Amino acid sequence: ELTLDQRTRKSFRNGTPLSLTPLQYKLLNFLMHNVGRVLTQRFLLQNVWGRQYVNNLNYLRVLIAGLRAKIEDDPAEPKYLLTEKHVGYVLVAP
Repeated sequence: ELTLDQRTRKSFRNGTPLSLTPLQYKLLNFLMHNVGRVLTQRFLLQNVWGRQYVNNLNYLRVLIAGLRAKIEDDPAEPKYLLTEKHVGYVLVAP
């Protein structure tokens, strides 16, 4: 249902193009390379923004909310991008 074309940097949900920001694309790409794996908040921050941002958890929360708004049917009840309380996030394959 979710696909990324790394050659063109385009993303799709059920064949419909998604309009992702560069950071949303980078986060989704990273999550898709780690499907099913719980990734800590700090690990995601380090790999998406860089080492100097590992303590800026609010950056990640805002980015996750924006990404969910674009990939989920109901962002309040996500089925793809799940929160692991007090740990991080996991992208699951439906």
